[in-house]
Amino acid sequence: MTVLKWIAALVALGYLGGVVVMFLAQRSFIYPVPQNFRTAPAAAGFETAEEVLLTTADGEKVIAWHVPPRRDHAVVLFFHGHGD
Repeated sequence: MTVLKWIAALVALGYLGGVVVMFLAQRSFIYPVPQNFRTAPAAAGFETAEEVLLTTADGEKVIAWHVPPRRDHAVVLFFHGHGD
């Protein structure tokens, strides 16, 4: 019976340790550090796209890819999520 108690205590301690690690590292799981590289439109498979640098009123720079619409086709705006 003593061996069973030790095994149960080790399993509980391991589980508690995993929960503590997850708690302390949760920010890096949910909000990973963004990569500091830029992908060219052609490298991403958009040969017809051109990269446009937009400057906002407060001085921030936004990189946009522009593909002119084809005749009689709708324009699609894509805003990826997660702020990255």
